[in-house]
Amino acid sequence: MINFIGAGPGSVDFLTVKGFNLIKKSDVLLYAGSTVSNEVLDLVDHVNIFNSASMTLEDIKFIFNKFKDSNIARVHSGDTAIYSAIDEEINAVKELGLDYQVIPGISAYSYFASKLAIELTSPEIVQSIVITRLEGRTKVPENIENFLKEQPSCAIYLSGSKPYEVLNLLKKYYTEDAYLAIGHKLSREDERIELKQLKDWNDIDFPSLLTLFMVFKKENIKSKLYDKKFSHGCRTEIES
Repeated sequence: MINFIGAGPGSVDFLTVKGFNLIKKSDVLLYAGSTVSNEVLDLVDHVNIFNSASMTLEDIKFIFNKFKDSNIARVHSGDTAIYSAIDEEINAVKELGLDYQVIPGISAYSYFASKLAIELTSPEIVQSIVITRLEGRTKVPENIENFLKEQPSCAIYLSGSKPYEVLNLLKKYYTEDAYLAIGHKLSREDERIELKQLKDWNDIDFPSLLTLFMVFKKENIKSKLYDKKFSHGCRTEIES
């Protein structure tokens, strides 16, 4: 069995219980060494550990086939649903006729929001979250500017090498009182986070790798969910 596991943003504290247990019980650990924290390696005590950072897809497929009768933990950082490249690996697994399952992880943007103690979908302010990246060697087929015109909460991945492009793009579409948070190595020992209103960002000195940008708006507006005058299936309106 091949278990595709999202390792979360960094610290093993943010692995799901299921992902943690599968890694502990695995016979083979194949991990994305450029982004997965080395803490994951401390969960296993066998010798079949492989770092896929320098591998090609053919190399990864070879590992899958060589250990096809073993429990393989294929570990990616963050959540498998976002920028994990599991699609091509799952296609390779299907070609080999092997069993597999996918265990999601906590995304970096979700952890980031919790660290900032914010809700990215503020009532009557914003109800949408965009997860995207700037174009590099990997093309971005969508027009990002069309998204940003609506000023959603937005997490921008894989763009640490273009900080001023990100900043200028956000300043073009968001009001100056919006907030921009920049995080590096989130949830790890050397985590670094800075939060300012967009108008106050001029200089950016974050490293290019493992840096996430997140822009959002917030105001002190209460939701209808707990408003005593708002009735729903579990509560009737309370008269004044």
